[in-house]
Amino acid sequence: EKGADLVAIGFINNASPTVFLTRADEKFGEPKDFEGKTVGIMPGGSTEFVYRGFLKKTGIDAKKVKEIPASFDLTGFINKLYNVKLAFIYVENVALDEQGFKYNMIEPRNFGVTFPGRIYFAKRKFVEKNKDLTQRFINTVLQGWESSFKNPDNAAKELKAYDKSIDEARERKSFDKGVPYFNGFNSQLLLVDESKLTEMVNLLKEVGLIQNTDYKTSVDLSFVKNYYQK
Repeated sequence: EKGADLVAIGFINNASPTVFLTRADEKFGEPKDFEGKTVGIMPGGSTEFVYRGFLKKTGIDAKKVKEIPASFDLTGFINKLYNVKLAFIYVENVALDEQGFKYNMIEPRNFGVTFPGRIYFAKRKFVEKNKDLTQRFINTVLQGWESSFKNPDNAAKELKAYDKSIDEARERKSFDKGVPYFNGFNSQLLLVDESKLTEMVNLLKEVGLIQNTDYKTSVDLSFVKNYYQK
């Protein structure tokens, strides 16, 4: 929207892995349960965008929700500085599980707020001039993802071999949490339901985060589709 001529060439998540967490002793399972609570916001981050869209989509009265700045750190949430944590299901959830911390969770995708992404992207001019290289990149990435789905234990070992500081067991847990978000559209990895993209940009416009909803020239899934066709 600001003029960066970029193009998305693959969608890692068919829906945002953003989830909303509260401590187990609080009532939390429906959108209306947000009202009367304090939400920790990381301003400008992707979790905030999903949260804003969720409020709008589900009809939550934003005036009844208090918001305060929060960091990625879980200390403020655990120590009750705020009620609702905006989290990634395969990051903060795993950390809380390892601490034995009990929590409730709302998944926005269950309420029609999908927000596909993260993405692989490149400059449009690069893609246009290097189609063979772009295709080989997508092929390699997809082969890596497919290998991880077939043998996640081995994938975790390969991550460990790449970076000795990685906690292999934790990466394995993260993968399991993320599988429903990684498995693509119609079980084709890196593909996305384009109708969900349309819903996302329209919702982002409704909440005032973007002005232009013409996104289609910024998405090129031809390389992913070529992989599956061939």
